[in-house]
Amino acid sequence: MPIVALLTDYGAVDSYVSEVKAVILRYRRDVQLVDISHEVGRYNVLEAAFVLRCASKTFPEDTVFLCVVDPGVGSHRKGLVINTSSGKRFVGPDNGLMYPAAEEEGVEEVCSIDVGRLNVEISQTFHGRDVFAHVVGMMISGKSLGDVLQPFSEYVRLELPRPDIGAGRVTCQILHVDRFGNSITNLHQSQIPANLGFFDVHLKGRNIGRIPLAHYYSAVNPGEPLFLVGGTGYLELAVNGGSAADRFRIKAGDRLILTYQGLPPSL
Repeated sequence: MPIVALLTDYGAVDSYVSEVKAVILRYRRDVQLVDISHEVGRYNVLEAAFVLRCASKTFPEDTVFLCVVDPGVGSHRKGLVINTSSGKRFVGPDNGLMYPAAEEEGVEEVCSIDVGRLNVEISQTFHGRDVFAHVVGMMISGKSLGDVLQPFSEYVRLELPRPDIGAGRVTCQILHVDRFGNSITNLHQSQIPANLGFFDVHLKGRNIGRIPLAHYYSAVNPGEPLFLVGGTGYLELAVNGGSAADRFRIKAGDRLILTYQGLPPSL
């Protein structure tokens, strides 16, 4: 039984997600459709790439990922199928969204999609339904894609930003804000100095104070902020029982300057 995992910025208000799933189901009724998320920031390719990379490693090796955050839909940007050495396959637009996850799985072959050979009616604004869902459906039902897919090497290779780490100072970026308001940075747990108890934090030119580094949310009083390493393996700014994003007016893409050992930040 095939597994198809979906990641989009379509949200839950409109019928878009159900229409994508409906096309796939026309090819195979027994497919397992798993929603990674449909609530990543609108048009935010970087955030979607981070979420996809975090999620994709937990799926079985034969999973097909349908990924659509596509501000260039209808333009000359290509659609891609990426095959990996782990057996996982990624289908979506050529804007870098799928690259970090696919690279981690081992990119084996990349093909562009010749939409003119799909023989379906295609909307210029809904390739998730009219292109990518059909390609996924054909893949999981064993239909030939020989005429549709062409080897392609000039695809977008999006690199997730890395933190700038200096003596007593780290500049990191918020890559994702989850539904609890936890603000997840690009600072991996392996990059956090040992035996560190706190960070002094600057955000958007504001000193928001000294925030402790803890192992779990309830290590601080309700309503108090903290840093901890979450399930992604990356440092996140949180509030026990509250939302760090709301409290500090944080959104994906914001930059944090973290200092420790009393060294001042260079703003």
